[in-house]
Amino acid sequence: MNSCVSIDSVLRHQLGLNSAKPPVHIYTSIKGDISIGSAQTVRLWQNLLVGDNDEVVLAGGNLTRVVRIGDTVRRGAGPWTPLVHELLAHVRARGFEYAPKPMGLDDVGREVLSYISGDTIVGHPWPEWVWSDSLLIESVHALRDFHTAVSDFRPAEVESRLGCVPLEFDQIVCHNDFAPYNCVFRNGRLAGVIDWDVIWAGRPVWDLAFFIWHWVPLHAPSQVLQWRTTDECARRLRLILQEYGPVDCEDVVEEVIRRIASSRDGILSRAEAGDVTFAKLKAEGHADEMQRAIDFIESIRPSLTISIRTQDISAVVALVRDESGRVLLVSSSDAGPWSCIGGGLAVGEDPASAAVKFAQDDCGLAIEVGQEVAHLSGEGYRVLYECGEDTSYDATVFDATALGIASDIPMRSKWFDAEQLASAYLDEFASVALVDLGLRRSS
Repeated sequence: MNSCVSIDSVLRHQLGLNSAKPPVHIYTSIKGDISIGSAQTVRLWQNLLVGDNDEVVLAGGNLTRVVRIGDTVRRGAGPWTPLVHELLAHVRARGFEYAPKPMGLDDVGREVLSYISGDTIVGHPWPEWVWSDSLLIESVHALRDFHTAVSDFRPAEVESRLGCVPLEFDQIVCHNDFAPYNCVFRNGRLAGVIDWDVIWAGRPVWDLAFFIWHWVPLHAPSQVLQWRTTDECARRLRLILQEYGPVDCEDVVEEVIRRIASSRDGILSRAEAGDVTFAKLKAEGHADEMQRAIDFIESIRPSLTISIRTQDISAVVALVRDESGRVLLVSSSDAGPWSCIGGGLAVGEDPASAAVKFAQDDCGLAIEVGQEVAHLSGEGYRVLYECGEDTSYDATVFDATALGIASDIPMRSKWFDAEQLASAYLDEFASVALVDLGLRRSS
């Protein structure tokens, strides 16, 4: 028996259909009601019975109707569509493969995008695997990689379904809606990021704050989130920040609250202005739900803040020495203290390459990195900063040789011999590291 015919018959029996092909509304109702585990069945049904020119309404689409035709997705276009397509082409060219391929407009004026096969999540509760650490890490890496890919995409203005705003010098074009419901998954792994029609200008942390809201998640307590404790929220927030890398923001929790408030206010203001779509979102209670999320975050804010201020940082040190054994140190001010050349590593960053970069950035020096000479970690490398951050460093130390000046020197630098090191004003890390490296006597 032909296997396709057999599967076809089973599906028809399960759906109670006798016709040669189910109508479009069958796909819509199935997709909205089934659990994520049976989404593969619907996908198989579509692949078997949908022709290249048949339209299948895809689930979701709060702001616009979305259909699939063959290997493409069609959705309503607008004045923003050309810019969105430029953005997608740009980040794909920079290696961000989670974005769909832009394919222009069809003969009825809809935008055309490549179809990303996989599962999307609709309705609640979401499957447990959505909250796995592995998927969280994979997804925050995708957000970070998108921010890297989009960093040199510099339109004068950012136009989307939400309006048009100028792109300031310290901003990027944000996805602005990077949540699990706007992702495609295969076997519990991230396969694509969709719904790019509400892009907006903002600092990277604006996009990250939205991500934190939906991926920790920091929604208001509910029956479907009974698994989520305060400690688990704090742990997942910390994991997101560690995997994303350095964040230019003094108070991430406050930024998350501001981001949610912006979404809430956007729904209310657009609904009041007569926008039918946002009036529907308001009527469905989305704005009220966002306010409840803010209230929840405020209630656990101390725990979240403590979690953020406790960090484990992988770092690198370039131990630059001259022929006489002097050590090169740097300082950001005339008053000191003096520091080792180096710093924290981004996720996946090569330590030796980072050492070269820090030497150029810190003191304008080109260096040649030699062998790894030490690995520094433990209680001695735990630093409590005045701002309240409790940071533990795990540092790889490379021997290095100065080759010459590479650029203007942004920081003070100075060569220290053993006698000078003994009395030098050093920061906490350098004070311990240079003793452990045998270059300074313990005081």
